[in-house]
Amino acid sequence: MTARFDKIEPKDGGKEFAFVIEYEGDYYKGLAPREFLDDVLSNEADEAARVAWLQENVAEVAKAVGAASDGSMIQAPFDRIHALYRIAK
Repeated sequence: MTARFDKIEPKDGGKEFAFVIEYEGDYYKGLAPREFLDDVLSNEADEAARVAWLQENVAEVAKAVGAASDGSMIQAPFDRIHALYRIAK
């Protein structure tokens, strides 16, 4: 499985992130909401810690986004990541 972030863009003062992720040759837009990152890290986690967590969990984020886009089941807590849509790259 190949997965990597193509882009991570901070939103809400660096508390949540819009992203483009490449997963098995397809690209997806997604959102890691503030509430999700607050729960898996803490509401005190800064932007750098949140980005580092996303990078460390890129494979799980990619599986969640790919599954959400095709209607498959997603394991918690990654079911709280929003898959916006598949994009052409």
